Amino acid sequence: MPLASSLLVSLAHEGGWPGCRTAHDLARRLAGAEVVELEGAGEAVREQRAEAPDPERLMGSTLPTTTVVYNVPVPASRAWLTLTFSTPMEALAPKMVELFDTVAGTLHWQ
Repeated sequence: MPLASSLLVSLAHEGGWPGCRTAHDLARRLAGAEVVELEGAGEAVREQRAEAPDPERLMGSTLPTTTVVYNVPVPASRAWLTLTFSTPMEALAPKMVELFDTVAGTLHWQ
């Protein structure tokens, strides 16, 4: 059975989150966000949300979507790395979120 999901990784260079130098700074600005520890990457800001289908906004999709976002400060810079995971598989969303969390946990800096 195919499992639908996506991962978008983006880098916000200097000033991506103005005034936010730490994960705690950013978590205070984002409603419902929490600071989590990624073993190899340090503190990150994690958000999770479920969205009702909105075909006009979601390119015609009629499925609810679960999204997990990690914002991770890049060491020795003011940049932030953002990992955005999503899945339209509502029945499997809890297991997919576990998978997303596991993948995010593999991030490490060298």
